[in-house]
Amino acid sequence: SWGGNMLGQLGNGTYGLDGNDSGTDQGQPLPGKVLFKVVVNRKSSVTVTSVTEITAGKDYALAITNDGLYGWGDNVYGQLGTSTTFGDTVLPVKVNFPTLVTTITAIATVAAVGRDPIHSLAVTNNGLYAWGDNSVGQLGIFKKSYELTPTKVPGEDNAIGVAAATFSSLAIH
Repeated sequence: SWGGNMLGQLGNGTYGLDGNDSGTDQGQPLPGKVLFKVVVNRKSSVTVTSVTEITAGKDYALAITNDGLYGWGDNVYGQLGTSTTFGDTVLPVKVNFPTLVTTITAIATVAAVGRDPIHSLAVTNNGLYAWGDNSVGQLGIFKKSYELTPTKVPGEDNAIGVAAATFSSLAIH
């Protein structure tokens, strides 16, 4: 990953700030590694050994790995799927799916401008899931609020591909 890193969206364990408290993003001009190492508890950890798909949204990213879906960067709308909207993360964190989900085959994020509403989508073995901002129904569920963890989209059990726009979502069957 490389480029701007104001909110930790490069997943390298750092922010791209200049160190002078000016709020200027110095970024990372050369490619570097996303740091996938997750401590499960003090005695064990899981190391991601492969990534099969990656997508970048507005100041955040998602990746399908051998250990499930991970996200990092900005999380103001709950678009990382980690049960909270507080703060951003500079290292990948595992997205919280229900136990019925064992395989993720496709993902989509919103590459929005400014602070537009942001949401994420994933095609799984158990249907289509959506999370993040749902202010105009873009998640495909009935309540119009933030969903902080992946929520199953009713009637979308046969989706094979997804796309996300600022205020809408699309699925291929």
